[in-house]
Amino acid sequence: MGQRCGAWAGTVVHTDKGLVRRFFSQERWDKLKALLTWMRSALGTRADRKKFLSARGFMVYASMTYLFMRPFMKGIHMSAESWWGGRDAEGWKVAGSKPGPKPTGYDQEYSEELEY
Repeated sequence: MGQRCGAWAGTVVHTDKGLVRRFFSQERWDKLKALLTWMRSALGTRADRKKFLSARGFMVYASMTYLFMRPFMKGIHMSAESWWGGRDAEGWKVAGSKPGPKPTGYDQEYSEELEY
């Protein structure tokens, strides 16, 4: 018989038949799906930076439980930092370049609520 306990640091861990399984609660899984849906709908648009950074933070948190997400996080990080100067067309930093100034409106507050 397996052992079950509540979430620890956001991850629910169960042991069953000698296997350790970890996953999110249903509430957090639904939030992750909503964030990914929002990101997909925002492709090709000028998305709310604050909301994007908040979503990225939650996805970093999720990637601690779901290790398969880690390689995809590189693209998320590069998208989040794409506004810096000294990057090539794919977002990679150009060797020896220095970051440019913050773009206009970078620190602008958005009235949109951060609900997912």
